[in-house]
Amino acid sequence: MIRRLSFWVFASLLIFTVRARAESARDELLRLVPDNVGFCLLLEDLRGHSAQLLDSPFLRQFEKSPIAGLLKTDADWLKFTVGREKLEAVLGMNLQKLRDDILGDAVVFAVRPAPEGKPNGDRVLVLLRARDAQELAKVVTRLNELQKAGGELTAIEPREHKGQQYFERIGTKVAPVYALLGPLLIVASDEALLHEALDRRAAAVEPALSKRLRELLGPEQRLLSLWINPRAFDAAMAANAEQGGDEQKAALRHVLTYWKAIDGAALGVGLRDDVTLTFATQVRADRLSPAARRFLAEAAKPSDLRRRFPDNAILACAGRFDFSAYEEMLGEFLTPRTRQAMHDGLDRFLGATLDKDVVKEVLPCLGPDFGFCLTAPEKGSKSWLPNAIAALRVRPGDKPPAVDRALFHGLTALAQAAVIDHNGKHAQRMSLKTEYQDKVEVKYLIGGVGLPDGLQPAFALKDGYLVLASSPDAVRRFTPTSQAFTGDVPFLRVSIVELRKYLQTHRAALVAALAERNKTKPAEIERHLDGLLPALELFDKLEITRRTTAGQTAVTLRLRTAQPLRK
Repeated sequence: MIRRLSFWVFASLLIFTVRARAESARDELLRLVPDNVGFCLLLEDLRGHSAQLLDSPFLRQFEKSPIAGLLKTDADWLKFTVGREKLEAVLGMNLQKLRDDILGDAVVFAVRPAPEGKPNGDRVLVLLRARDAQELAKVVTRLNELQKAGGELTAIEPREHKGQQYFERIGTKVAPVYALLGPLLIVASDEALLHEALDRRAAAVEPALSKRLRELLGPEQRLLSLWINPRAFDAAMAANAEQGGDEQKAALRHVLTYWKAIDGAALGVGLRDDVTLTFATQVRADRLSPAARRFLAEAAKPSDLRRRFPDNAILACAGRFDFSAYEEMLGEFLTPRTRQAMHDGLDRFLGATLDKDVVKEVLPCLGPDFGFCLTAPEKGSKSWLPNAIAALRVRPGDKPPAVDRALFHGLTALAQAAVIDHNGKHAQRMSLKTEYQDKVEVKYLIGGVGLPDGLQPAFALKDGYLVLASSPDAVRRFTPTSQAFTGDVPFLRVSIVELRKYLQTHRAALVAALAERNKTKPAEIERHLDGLLPALELFDKLEITRRTTAGQTAVTLRLRTAQPLRK
């Protein structure tokens, strides 16, 4: 009997220990948040993130940069320093201790939106898990004493809910109730919300919100995470959908359909190897229209154009856009009359030129691949202008005249009209030239007032793309590579390294051109560059990528620093 009792005691202690270790400060707080909140903001491991950044090679590089020197003399920075000292005096502790011992583990800020018709009825819940329970109690006591001395608070009275103690702050509308349970602080805008949190703590409910954040943003720990619950706003969205005229109601009702298809959304800020900003959504595709499903399916795929843009591009953007599906989606938000008027307008201005029905014959032939790219001039080039190229996949279609050729001829007509107009106004002549690059017909403009040296606007049909470029040579370099992509789908890339090289290499010509164009002194342009270049040295590249799985899409903006953010 004693042996069996000892076994159960040991097992119970083991289970408790494993659970205590498994449940992080994040999970402990998130399981107290009611399911029907509209927003929930989580600040996690501020202590660890701060220690990592303060000990990073990136910060050492920043401290040696001219930017750090300018910051020390900045008026706003000086005001922040003075404000920090005042705050430390009020709290009776320095900000480092506040950061590490009070705010360092986890902080949660949740909002339950007001019911429809009650604009001032938002309810707020603040949760905090401190490392040092005694210091937390001192801070709470200190704040209460300060408010009492200022007349904002008249008394603090203890209350109890199902055996758990909390306090009511008499005379104030700001944080009127709170519970201090060792290292855990719960602050609420009303007693009912505080009771919900205490009930969830006593019941030890599963932290479903923590699970949702991990599903959307991934398992890695982030400095900031924001959960958005669409269901908390359904009533307000439905009420708005019944306001306005017929056209407005039609659009808003369709917005409501899309809104109800969203199960959840989250925004996360990461601070590990790179600085990342991720926005993710969970969508029930079966609740979307066929056009919306087609549009999203195409957008989720990598574009072939990324294989045609070099790795050393200053800027490269490539994606997929289903024009026909988008037009159908857009039409869902319009009344039949308005949609027909839009179609008539397209046919009047574009369809007549191409001799095509724009919606039925042209849009299905456009895309889905589109993109643009900016690269530095080739080594030894006399021009300071970057090479630019934009491309859109175009198919010929099933009926003559071919859509791709019709677009090319339309651009040719516009270029000819521009030449005639220019030459009628200026003595310096502009010409429309033609050259062939391996049987590819390239049209380009030369001469003319206002065109910088090296700029020869060109266009062509090449490899199934309608290509617009800064010169015929840029069209020639529009060729595929063997580069392949796995994982996240790349959309936009800005190489800060290449941008810095470009500004340094072509500085003199760039300064002269910008000064002439902006009618300012070269010294002014030089001053701006001198302020920009040191800042660019801190970073490597900026990327936007997209990852799509079943019912979920995440878009991530990633800023890569020149030096690591951690050892």
